[in-house]
Amino acid sequence: MGGGIAFVADIVGKKLGKKRLSIGGLRPRHTAAVGTILVGVLITTVTIAVVLITSAPVRQALLEGAKIRRDLEEDQQKLTKLEGQVNDRSTQNSKLTSQNGILSKTIGDKTKELALRQKELKDAQTRLAALRIKIVSLQSKIFTLKSDVSKKILALHESDRKLNLANGSLSRVQANLRKVQHDLSTNKVSLTRVEKDNQDIERKNAELVTANDELQKAQKSLQQNIDSLQKAKEVVQSDLAKSQSDLAEVSGQLSDEKRKLASTQVELQKAESDFEQMHFISSVSRSQPMIFKVGEEVVRSTVPPGLSVSAARGALTNLIRRAQAEAHRRGALRHIYPEAAIVEHDDPQTNQTITPEMIEQNIVKQIAGTPTRKVLIATSSLNAFRGESVSLEIVVMPDPLVYINGQKVAETVIDGSRGDIFIFDQLTTFLQTGVKTRAQKDGMIPVAKGDVAFGSVSQADVFQVIEQLHNANRTIRLEAHASGDIYASDPLKLEFRLR
Repeated sequence: MGGGIAFVADIVGKKLGKKRLSIGGLRPRHTAAVGTILVGVLITTVTIAVVLITSAPVRQALLEGAKIRRDLEEDQQKLTKLEGQVNDRSTQNSKLTSQNGILSKTIGDKTKELALRQKELKDAQTRLAALRIKIVSLQSKIFTLKSDVSKKILALHESDRKLNLANGSLSRVQANLRKVQHDLSTNKVSLTRVEKDNQDIERKNAELVTANDELQKAQKSLQQNIDSLQKAKEVVQSDLAKSQSDLAEVSGQLSDEKRKLASTQVELQKAESDFEQMHFISSVSRSQPMIFKVGEEVVRSTVPPGLSVSAARGALTNLIRRAQAEAHRRGALRHIYPEAAIVEHDDPQTNQTITPEMIEQNIVKQIAGTPTRKVLIATSSLNAFRGESVSLEIVVMPDPLVYINGQKVAETVIDGSRGDIFIFDQLTTFLQTGVKTRAQKDGMIPVAKGDVAFGSVSQADVFQVIEQLHNANRTIRLEAHASGDIYASDPLKLEFRLR
C-alpha cells in the first residue's frame, strides 16, 4: 500500500513540477513537494476511510481499541483468580483421591454391575434403533394413508351426493312409471267399454238378421201381405244399414284404441326397462364397489391437425374402444349398453332428446380439419359401479405445447441438514403444491378426479433426490425441469436439479 501511495504521489509531484506552479509565494519545486505530500496524505486518509467502512474488525479495533484492552486486562485478572481456584480444586482433588482408595472395592463391584447394565443398554439401544427405523417407515406410510383417507373421504362425500341425485332420478322415473300405468289402466277401461258396445251392436245385428230371415219366410208364406211386409222390410233394412255404419265406426274407434294401446305398451316396456336399469344401478351401488366416480377420466387421446372426416371418425371410434377396454378391466359389464358408451339423454334447456349419433357427429365436426393439435378426453358422466355399464361424456380441448425440453417448471428451497422425514414432507409438498399450481397456471390439462393431477414421479427418483439433499447437508434450491417437450395433455415428466 505504501509503495502504491509513493508511486502515485511521485507522478503527481512530477506533473506539478512540470507545470511550475507557485502557491503562496513558494518556489515551484517547493510547491511540487507540498502537492506530493498532500496527495500522499489524501490517499492514506481515503484508504483508511474505505477500510473503516468496509471492514468491521478494523473499524472496531480503531474505535473500540481502549475498551478491548480494558476487557483484556479484566479477563487476565479473572484468569489469575481462576488459576487460584484451580489450585484449591487440586488440593481438594488430592483429598478425594485418598477417599477414592477407600471406595475402590465398592467401585469394582459397581463396575461389574455397570458392565452388565451397559450390555443391557446396548441391546436396548439396538432395539431402539430398529424401532426408530420402523417408526420412520410407519410415519411415511401414515402420511400416505392420511392423504389417501382424505381423498377417499372427499370421494365418499361426492359419491353420497351423486347417490342422492340418482335416487331423485329414480323417484322421478318411478313417478313417470306410475303415470304410464295409470294411463294404461284408463285405456284398458276405455277398451273394455268399446268392446262391450261392439258386443251389443253385434247382438243387435244378429237379432236384425234373425228378424230379416223371419220376414223373408213370412213373405213366401204370406204373399197377400207382401206390400205391407215390403215396407216393413225396407224399414228394417234401413235400420240394418245404419247399424252396420255404426258398427264400422265403432270398429274404426276400436282400431284407434288398439293402436293407442300398442303405443302405450311400448312406452310401458321402455319405462319398465328404465326402471329395471335404475333399480339395477341402485342395487349395484349398494352392494358393489365404485369403479369410476362422476367426472373421473377414463381415457384420453391426442388428435393431430388436418384429419379428414373419416379419419376423425376413426379417432373417435378408437377412443371409445379404449374406454370400453379400460371399463372392462375395472369390472364393467355389458347390459343394455356396452361396457362404456355414449348414452341417449335429454337436453335440460330444450327438453329434446340427444342421441349418441348426434353427439358423435358433433365431436367429429370439431376435430375434422382442425389446424391445431387437440385432445379427446372421455369421462364418466355418472358414478359407475362394478357390474354395470359406464356412461361416457367426451370433450374436445386444445392441446398446445406447454414446456420445451429442459424448461424450468418450478423451484423451492429445502434444508438438507434436517431429517429424511422432514425432507420427504418438504419434497411432497413441493410436488403436490408448487409443481401442481405452476402446471395449472401454465395450461396443463390434469387427469379429472384421478389419484394424480399431471402424472407421477417414481419412488426411485424421490429417494434419489432425498439422498442428494441429505448428502448436501445444507439449505439448497431444488428445481424441477421438463424432461422432453411436453404438451398440455401429456404426463408431466420431470427431472430434478440441485443448485
